[in-house]
Amino acid sequence: MRMLDFDIDAAYLQGKYTDRRVFARAPRYYREYDERGVEMVWHLQRALYGGPDSGRVWYNTFAHFLMVEDSVTTFQRCHFEPCTFTHFLDGQIDEYGAPRRIICSVYVDDGRTWDNCAAVCDEFYVRLKERFSITMNAGTHFMIGMDIAFGEGWLKISSSTYIKNMCERWLEYPIAEYDYVGTPGHPRLLDLYETAFLTRGNTLPELGTRYRSLVGALIFPAPTTRSDCLYVVGILARAMDCATEDMFKAALLCLFIVRFFVPLSQREMG
Repeated sequence: MRMLDFDIDAAYLQGKYTDRRVFARAPRYYREYDERGVEMVWHLQRALYGGPDSGRVWYNTFAHFLMVEDSVTTFQRCHFEPCTFTHFLDGQIDEYGAPRRIICSVYVDDGRTWDNCAAVCDEFYVRLKERFSITMNAGTHFMIGMDIAFGEGWLKISSSTYIKNMCERWLEYPIAEYDYVGTPGHPRLLDLYETAFLTRGNTLPELGTRYRSLVGALIFPAPTTRSDCLYVVGILARAMDCATEDMFKAALLCLFIVRFFVPLSQREMG
């Protein structure tokens, strides 16, 4: 069967509320008040990215499109795996005697289809693109932020592409200038965290945003492909609301270690 991959752009923001009205208090810097001094609230048209119900709202939106809205290729949901859907072409079989069908699996914002009915599947993608903003991947084995390689009887999953992209964004030096290090964290990490905890409430907004962006990105590969760094990333995550420059440097060091490198010109940290 032919395999195609696609990404849903900002998937959670494409989920729509259909069964209720949802209100949210605006972030502190965006709050407004009416002439009486009463604070205004926002009526949400879509789920907030990272909100407690955003994943469910997005899933329901996508599933409703496959099973109800798209009347041309109506899909059935798999009873044992609710993220997998199948559309069968009535009574049609391919040259191998298999029923002609489209199988669609989606995990948050990563989707993949298998089909043995190219024309029908291509028309399905036309309608899918009209309904959602998606980006097609050119036959890459990359899904859910992980590289996937497989052969006869084996499967390998890694986060090489994800981590390399992080290095390009965050590290000061090219990877070639980094040397091997086997220690999974800053030697004074707990002391740095205890100091940061005492400063809770005094983190500058720019530092807080920078820290959460880096540590949030480190959290993703840790439990799946880099369990050796789980403890360090867990301690870093405790300081999401009390970041300090020393903790940010410790997070950078963790990124060095994830790549098994430390810069030759690195000065001693803190």
